[in-house]
Amino acid sequence: MVFRIRGRIERIAVVLLAVHSALLACSAFMHSPTLNEPAHLAAGISNWQFARFDVYCVNPPLVRMLASVPVLLSGMETDWRAYHEGPGARPEFSLGEAFVEANGEQATKLFVLARWVCIPFSLLGGWICYCWGRELCEDDNPSTSPFATGERKLAGLLALTLWCFCPNVLAHGALITPDIGATALALAACYAFWRWLKEPTWWWTFCSGLVLGVSQLTKLTLVILYPLSILLWVVYRWVKQRECSGCTSLDEAKKRFPHTLPEDGEKKTLLSSLGARQSWWLHELAMLFVRAVIAVYIVNLGYFFEGSLTRLGDFRFVSAALRAEPDHDKPRPG
Repeated sequence: MVFRIRGRIERIAVVLLAVHSALLACSAFMHSPTLNEPAHLAAGISNWQFARFDVYCVNPPLVRMLASVPVLLSGMETDWRAYHEGPGARPEFSLGEAFVEANGEQATKLFVLARWVCIPFSLLGGWICYCWGRELCEDDNPSTSPFATGERKLAGLLALTLWCFCPNVLAHGALITPDIGATALALAACYAFWRWLKEPTWWWTFCSGLVLGVSQLTKLTLVILYPLSILLWVVYRWVKQRECSGCTSLDEAKKRFPHTLPEDGEKKTLLSSLGARQSWWLHELAMLFVRAVIAVYIVNLGYFFEGSLTRLGDFRFVSAALRAEPDHDKPRPG
């Protein structure tokens, strides 16, 4: 009976994802493009055709580049006469209007194709919700009994249901915009980092760095994940260290803080084993550095290494403060 319930939960999860996909596909087909979508699509096409990223440069290109792939393969028409460049230039909206005008009624079908490509981002977010909800429940109830396993899957199913029928997810999941892509990949990056915190191995270091780098290619605001991960790591390890300091036996310390103790901890005293924590802090700090290097490499790869290793002083900033240039329009004191 228990195994039947577990199997049904998994099938329900698949059905939920299928229903979610159908809702997004229908939304992509029925609704007209939003204000920003023509600009995103035109920018994605220009990224592929010219290997440049100055169109819609306020956000990274991953989502729009993936969305534009079926459009490029369908033989669309382009019109780049509205393109202009310079600090602060935003030609993408004019290019989006020109794209719609050049393709006429065919543009509607092209937008549907591009929207359908973005649906897997939302499916990824739902799958992460299911896995993470299930594993969080496992932390609270580590029992291996069939009933406990069913409860964990039920927790994941609840998280998946909330994602699949969230109005914001349904509204943005079928658009050629970076919002759902950034949300899903940020969720995946946080999940991979959480797995690394629980099991700080080089495998999870590589995986979390890879997913972090891909998430950075969706939206600039996700740069906050770099300092946030450092802060969470310090807090998590500090809490675990406090818990380990209160242990009265080596076995209890190994159970509550396994990655702090050396492999031959059975042959050492509790005091000397806990003294190995400092080396583990340095070891994990090195892992975090490698994780950041992997993420930065993925970001540069996503931009085809355009502008890589360029000196900060060689960039042209729009902000007068960042340009460090005097404002001649303002009266000087005295």
